[in-house]
Amino acid sequence: MNFKLTIDKNGVLEKAELVDEKGFVVPYGVRGVGDREFCDHSMLTNVTIPEGVTSIGDGAFSGCDWLAGVEIPGSVLCIGDKAFYDCYSLADITIPENVTVLGADVFADCNSLVSVAILGRVTSIGDRTFAWCESLTEAAIPDTVTSIGDRAFYACSSLAGVTIPRGVLSIGGEAFSHCGSLAGAVVPESVTRIGEDAFAKCGEDLVISAPAGSYAERYAASNGIRYDAI
Repeated sequence: MNFKLTIDKNGVLEKAELVDEKGFVVPYGVRGVGDREFCDHSMLTNVTIPEGVTSIGDGAFSGCDWLAGVEIPGSVLCIGDKAFYDCYSLADITIPENVTVLGADVFADCNSLVSVAILGRVTSIGDRTFAWCESLTEAAIPDTVTSIGDRAFYACSSLAGVTIPRGVLSIGGEAFSHCGSLAGAVVPESVTRIGEDAFAKCGEDLVISAPAGSYAERYAASNGIRYDAI
């Protein structure tokens, strides 16, 4: 794939004019991928992002229908809103350890996304970050996370189980709603808020496992969800 590139004075890739379509290597020296930089390049199949890139902008790769392979380097600190929104062919992703910010809708509607590994220092999973990822079966949430946003995993219909790590304080409204295969959720004592319909429309056999006397136990009782003490 050939692009004509414009890089601003801060080293941010701000204009990539498509010449032909296959795959693309972001050149060394680029510090960031700008907002909507590759948005709607529907035939883009793979992207190589080099070490040194620290940010991926809002909507940077949104609408890249055939983007199946992307490796995010360890230098990346921030991934913006809708960065990979509607990337229907993306099957797996690893968030490296230096990432602290995951914006809203980052991987929303990535229909083929099967597994996600969040290795970083992410403190919150934003609103709708993984919403409508209907193939997602596994999501490893790190201990650094303190909040899970509204509809964060909404309609992840293949997600069978989830373990909320210690340190999470709040789970947003409809966070796991319409996860029809969800049979078990382990919720720690640290959780003091669970939003409305957080586990609505989940599997009929859903069991919330939580410490006795915890907020999660009271939530399960008031919402008619089976409960198991841990």
